[in-house]
Amino acid sequence: MAYDLAEADPVPAGLLALNPFGRVLEHDRFTLHETAAILRYVDAGAGPVLDALEAIAAEGLHLAGGPPSLAELHLAPRIAAFASAPGGAALLVARPALALWWQQMAARPSMITTRTGR
Repeated sequence: MAYDLAEADPVPAGLLALNPFGRVLEHDRFTLHETAAILRYVDAGAGPVLDALEAIAAEGLHLAGGPPSLAELHLAPRIAAFASAPGGAALLVARPALALWWQQMAARPSMITTRTGR
């Protein structure tokens, strides 16, 4: 396969002006450029999302009802990564319906086979 290799700086210069490591979060015209502040901002946003998923999961074992949907199969690896962090695991355990859904999804052969850190 023919291709052209073009080198590019992965971090735009404008971001480097805000943070020498290029760690910048822009959301709704709001910019954070310090790692701890970015993490606190993202942390604060996790609760409402988990609460919404908890409400959906409380309606039945699967978020979409019936066999796992494409949406659930897409969500499961993200919950796996989230649950692997100590803080994430604690937030998940605090939502029993979502935690039960995750237990069931994590037990699926496809999730076991593709689990990282085995």
